[in-house]
Amino acid sequence: AEHAEVYRKRVARHYAKSVIERKFQVNDIVLRSIVPLRSRPKGKWAPNWEGPYVIKEVLPHNSYRLIDADG
Repeated sequence: AEHAEVYRKRVARHYAKSVIERKFQVNDIVLRSIVPLRSRPKGKWAPNWEGPYVIKEVLPHNSYRLIDADG
């Protein structure tokens, strides 16, 4: 049990090093990730991102309200 706890902490530390925290502001132009579905008609060739979008409002917990960049 003790070994598992040490391993878990080591993995968490390694993950934290690789994560880049990004902060966006109002009027930034961003792409939105498409949540993968099981039945994607194009399989792995389906797009992973959609957009562009403009950030309209910054919400708590790293969430954002987006509007279509075209208007």
